[in-house]
Amino acid sequence: MITEGLDGLAKRIAEYVALGAKFAKWRAVIDIGRNMPSYNCINGNAQALARYAALCVEGGLVPIVEPEVLMDGEHDIDTCEKITEWGAQGGLRAALLRQVPSRRPSSSPTW
Repeated sequence: MITEGLDGLAKRIAEYVALGAKFAKWRAVIDIGRNMPSYNCINGNAQALARYAALCVEGGLVPIVEPEVLMDGEHDIDTCEKITEWGAQGGLRAALLRQVPSRRPSSSPTW
């Protein structure tokens, strides 16, 4: 599953900044299961989070990005750590490719 909702975000950011917003948070939920998450899931969500971060920076907000890897399920803590690291690396690479300043995005504690 890929996070959606970026259409029209630049306009909404402008409205929120005019109201005094300074930061915004976007989450992509990553579930662990049999053959999950896939490369396409991690990559697609990383691209969406990076696009979100770039739009926030362009609009004057500090983006907080969170690829939230769900801890519940039958997997062990090592698998959770591996998937969390995989998601974080994908997100950071995607943000760099979109030239999001590295000092601007903030990550949630799950990173």
